Amino acid sequence: MELFKKGRTLVGKEWKVTGKTVTQLDGKTKMSNHNSNPSKAIDIAPYPIDWNNINRFLDMAKVVKEAAKTVGVEITYGGDWKMKDYPHFEVK
Repeated sequence: MELFKKGRTLVGKEWKVTGKTVTQLDGKTKMSNHNSNPSKAIDIAPYPIDWNNINRFLDMAKVVKEAAKTVGVEITYGGDWKMKDYPHFEVK
């Protein structure tokens, strides 16, 4: 919900776009795979976190993808999407 509120203002009972938005999912009526039960998505980051060091995220993704493949779990990586989401992994 915190990400949904970015770029929006609550007017009465309706959210109005007032700037640049981050997501269309509010976590209540419009759910992401993070909100399912059981959750089908996680966001992780290499420690110590440096959000500008994309290569560290890509290196971590290689490890996670290989581990998932080893145990026979199909995953999708946000870093492979057109709109990049480097910390994001989800079960297909």
